[in-house]
Amino acid sequence: MTINEAVAVNVRRERKAKGLSLDRAAKLTGVSKSMLGQIERGEVNPTVSVLYKIAAGLELECSTLLEIPVPAVEFVSSTNSVTRKEDGGKVMLYSLFPSDTAQSFSIYRLRLLTSGHYEAPPVSPAR
Repeated sequence: MTINEAVAVNVRRERKAKGLSLDRAAKLTGVSKSMLGQIERGEVNPTVSVLYKIAAGLELECSTLLEIPVPAVEFVSSTNSVTRKEDGGKVMLYSLFPSDTAQSFSIYRLRLLTSGHYEAPPVSPAR
């Protein structure tokens, strides 16, 4: 996520959290409604002084508008994860992350019984 995208997400989130329309936010910040809309859509690169006006009008620290949001993390316990059984039930695979094609890795918990055998499938090199 670029800084412009982060500012767009943060300005919109903070305005909505305060229950403000673009009109009302424009009046509070001294930044035009059209400029606020462009910022929220990530179409413009606001100056520091514009960001300061927005932060002051919304009663925020400027840093709040510049923070890059961290994606949510989802915990998946082995009791509700996807389980694969192999080698006649002697091998149990528990997915530790929900299936997501955007992820560039996978982590599994592997449980082998004494006589169990597991051979991991080949993995394509990362690009």
